[in-house]
Amino acid sequence: MSFKNIFGHERQTELLQRAIISGNVSHAYLFHGPEGVGKKLAACTLAQALNCERRDGDSCGQCRSCRNILKGTHPDVLFVQPEEGYIRIEEIRAVQKMLGYRAFEGGWKIAIMEGCDEMSIGAANSFLKTLEEPPDRTTIILICSNYNSLLPTIFSRCQRIRFNPLHGGRIQDILIKVKGAPLEAACAMASLADGSLGRAFSIDLQEAIKLRNEAFDLILESGGRDVVDLFALGKKISGMKEELKGLLCWMLTLARDLAVTKITGERGLVKNKDLLPKIEALAKKFSHEALQGMFESINGALASIQRHANPQLTMDHLLISLTARGRTLKN
Repeated sequence: MSFKNIFGHERQTELLQRAIISGNVSHAYLFHGPEGVGKKLAACTLAQALNCERRDGDSCGQCRSCRNILKGTHPDVLFVQPEEGYIRIEEIRAVQKMLGYRAFEGGWKIAIMEGCDEMSIGAANSFLKTLEEPPDRTTIILICSNYNSLLPTIFSRCQRIRFNPLHGGRIQDILIKVKGAPLEAACAMASLADGSLGRAFSIDLQEAIKLRNEAFDLILESGGRDVVDLFALGKKISGMKEELKGLLCWMLTLARDLAVTKITGERGLVKNKDLLPKIEALAKKFSHEALQGMFESINGALASIQRHANPQLTMDHLLISLTARGRTLKN
């Protein structure tokens, strides 16, 4: 994987390439930012570039060293992941042992540590010694979402590089160019990805469109159902299991777009741009109060599902709430 294939983080990858070419690679990096924005991909690419047989500041992705790092079988590159929710002192000792040996293949010794914000106190204190006295031609890449959980002494000894969420428009362009996604699907996926290109790539195109259409229909038809229909629909939706959270996320995104359109009229703020005509038409039918209540109800249902509340009771309550608001608060 070349640095050129890390989309949306050109400033970060340029900094890393300059460090390799100039010989100023830090002994410790902290890659931080939200989940799924490309931190691990950048760490793996840095490890490949440092040990690539081509030696030009980037990874060729084809040589034996690059291929082995990608497969996780390179003897001089260690990947560490939290076990049972956190990094233990045993994992830190494995890192120290590996870094203490000379490189088997004459390149760099590299440890890539995911979830380092979930490190036990004993592990953190032991790890600090490695950061204070790093062996030659070694670098440690820490990956975390919340650096505030790190010991200040660890934080201060790392070169920190933040990886930000990508703008929805940028994700949409990448999906069209790289994945060949149609405009409608790319727009929908970018909206659901919430700044994470990794999440966008993992979304099934057809499933994304199907879920969003179902979410839009639920909002469109609010206020037009009787009690029997409501409970039958609640039972059907609650049985969606894995898809339920995605459906609620879509409903929340659409409710937000309706509210933004109603309040500001700014088309550029709408996430589901391919649905803009429908959103503008539907927003006119609701009062500000109805849309605010709709957003709060959907957000509450999503929070309940994330806390593992009873799906059918949650959806019954949401559908009743949406129906009541749809009947009483439309213009």
